[in-house]
Amino acid sequence: MRKGKWVGNREPLVEGCPCTTCQRHDRDYVSYLSRAEELTAVRLIVIHNLTYMHELTTHARAAIQAGTFNNYRSAILSGETPWTA
Repeated sequence: MRKGKWVGNREPLVEGCPCTTCQRHDRDYVSYLSRAEELTAVRLIVIHNLTYMHELTTHARAAIQAGTFNNYRSAILSGETPWTA
């Protein structure tokens, strides 16, 4: 997030992510906070990462119960997000 390539980028960290960071803030803002060494940047990124891991495990459990884990695993490994896989 510290690289200048995020300056002016008004997209969320990950499109469609249900976390509050992606819903309320864009890449430009989080990048600015990171470059300014604000602790808020760390908090926002942690919120995003914890939400991502929660979604990953929740959907993995559902796929295991439905007997479709191999398809889910393949989708995740090919780059899909947990909420779209």
